[in-house]
Amino acid sequence: MTDTIIISLSLSLCHCLCLGCKECCERCVGSLPWASLIATVLLYMGVALYCGCGHEALSGTIIILQNYFELIRAPGEVLDIFTIIDILKYIIYGLAAGFFVFGVLLLVEGFFTTGAIRDLYGEFKITACGLNHVRWSICDLIRGFQPSGPWLV
Repeated sequence: MTDTIIISLSLSLCHCLCLGCKECCERCVGSLPWASLIATVLLYMGVALYCGCGHEALSGTIIILQNYFELIRAPGEVLDIFTIIDILKYIIYGLAAGFFVFGVLLLVEGFFTTGAIRDLYGEFKITACGLNHVRWSICDLIRGFQPSGPWLV
């Protein structure tokens, strides 16, 4: 297994040295799954925004409860509103960790499928499944922006 990886790596390196820097860079950059990279960045930005806003809102809730409603933490391990808010913060952290793992898995899947599709169909080709998926997504997006009245009938 390691011998295969080393041979593959040395052949790839030899191929890059024979082509030159420009051709090698074009080949490497062209094989990246750009849609998966962009989707992963958007996923992480959304998770960061959700976690940051949720944490700030829950922290602000504690401050409001203490300053304006004069609530204090109950002594000991009692389930009060402050403990519930702390539990919600930990749930947000757990969701962030889960979405981080989910984003990595989707990015790896994007790398594998991009390589497989390019090996099967060549460069700059689109499959019928991909085309129908894009059409379906665009139709859903358009329907989402229309008024909801006609869709209720």
